[in-house]
Amino acid sequence: MVKVKGEQSSLALKEVLIAAYGQPDKTMEMMTKTFEWNGDDCILRLSYGLGDGDATADFESKSVNEKIKSITEQKAKAGAAEGAKGL
Repeated sequence: MVKVKGEQSSLALKEVLIAAYGQPDKTMEMMTKTFEWNGDDCILRLSYGLGDGDATADFESKSVNEKIKSITEQKAKAGAAEGAKGL
C-alpha cells in the first residue's frame, strides 16, 4: 500500500501509475475517486478523497483472495459439523 498527502502528490501518483500500467480499466466516483487496473492475478486501485486530495494505492491478489475464501469456508463447515455432533 502506498499513501500520499495532498492533491498534487495524488495526481503525480496517478500519472506514474498510468505511465506504468496504461489507462485504468475502471473509474468510479462516490465518496472517493477510484481508478482500477485489472491484471491476470492482481487488481491495483488508486483512491483519493474528493475533499482532502490524499490518495492510497493498493494491490489485491485474486488467487490469494480465493485461497482465503476457501480456507474460511472449510473452517465454517468444520465448525458446523463439530456443532452438529452435540445435537
